[in-house]
Amino acid sequence: MKNIKMKLMALIVVVAMVFSGCASINLDVVINSDGSGKAQMTMRLDKAVLNTELKKQGMTDAMLSAYWKELEQTYKETGVNARNVTVEGKEYLQIQQIQKLRKGKLASDLGISDNSYVTTDTFYTEIDTKELMGDTGDLGEMGAMASSIDMSKITFEVSVVMPNDIVKTNGTISEADKKTVKFNAPMGKKSVLFATTGGNVTLESIQKKVKASNTVAKPKLKKVKANKVKKNAKSASITVKWSKVKGAKRYEVNVATSKKFIKSVSFKSTKKNSITIKKLKKNKKYYIQVVAVKKNLAGTDVYSKPAKKTVKTKK
Repeated sequence: MKNIKMKLMALIVVVAMVFSGCASINLDVVINSDGSGKAQMTMRLDKAVLNTELKKQGMTDAMLSAYWKELEQTYKETGVNARNVTVEGKEYLQIQQIQKLRKGKLASDLGISDNSYVTTDTFYTEIDTKELMGDTGDLGEMGAMASSIDMSKITFEVSVVMPNDIVKTNGTISEADKKTVKFNAPMGKKSVLFATTGGNVTLESIQKKVKASNTVAKPKLKKVKANKVKKNAKSASITVKWSKVKGAKRYEVNVATSKKFIKSVSFKSTKKNSITIKKLKKNKKYYIQVVAVKKNLAGTDVYSKPAKKTVKTKK
């Protein structure tokens, strides 16, 4: 998630997997009737279990004390609530973060996946728990060890509370509260989480909507023209026009001297469907690329395939 999906979660999971072989992460989401919400990610590390395993690796009591203090401080520096708690006689390092979800921005603020659709009546996301962990490559030896561990032992539990009773879901509705649904998303696998309070909403209809939101048509180039160069002018210009694309919020125009667009000489973003690129060299071939951009249902930019054209400036 944009705030909840953090490097610390990668570290937490890796530590737990390497030293205890199992772990659990809980994500609790509450969606309010006004379109706002709240998300809370919680994980606890059993210090006794991990200390035993760390000692086997040669760590002394002094080293362990320093390790836990450093770990706790690292989390706090990222703005995460990390503290020692005692539950049923066991001591844990609890890592927790709470995030507010803005009205109309539920999916983007939650940030679980680009393939998400979250409203006051429907919760849908395609979640990849391995991706949620982030890149563990910079976690050193623990990161390398994590790649060989059976991630199926790690459980990622998601609880969602909707404003009204849930009528359809592929999760488990709480018997005590029909507004609450729970999902299990095994680590290392992709899962689809769906729940709705709308009687006419189906999983298939939402998947179709999500798929459509992740697609934007390629713009059609209507004109790519090398403009006339005035006498004694030091530079040339190119005018590019293209057809408007339904749903596009902006267009990105890339100009380069290489057809592979390795190095751009001009990169412009515009809401219009035409642009003039100035200060180009005279009598030189340029490669033009125009891409349409829109926002999907998760608030992420979606790019079309590029429309390309080659043009040579006037002398």
